[in-house]
Amino acid sequence: MTERTDRLIRLGFIAAGLANILGILVVSRWMTSDTLRTADPAVFGDFGLLMIMLWGLAYIGTAPMAGRAVLLPAAFALEKLAYTLNWAFWIRDEGASLAVIGQADALGALFLRGYGLNDGLFALFFAAVAIRNWRRA
Repeated sequence: MTERTDRLIRLGFIAAGLANILGILVVSRWMTSDTLRTADPAVFGDFGLLMIMLWGLAYIGTAPMAGRAVLLPAAFALEKLAYTLNWAFWIRDEGASLAVIGQADALGALFLRGYGLNDGLFALFFAAVAIRNWRRA
């Protein structure tokens, strides 16, 4: 069971990494769309988009040891929690603008509507992995 669980954890880390890297590249149209930059420049400016993809590489790089690591998945859980909270506050404060954003860029609006849910689920996943590995240490 442990070997199967470790394999699923590795796949989860790879999925999180690919979601960050490919998700940002697709939604930002290979960094050419201004939709995310305009909607939330502090998080989705050029530097922010690059950092999101860098986190994705970190998840993928951690995958081979993900079944044993404690601090890395814990840090990833906190990072995903930060993005989830940012999204929740953005939805509260700027969510009314989604209809206008959607008229100009349906994919960008779809991303803005839901990225926090995705990040929240990955936060729970990373936290569960950190707790599991800590208990096994």
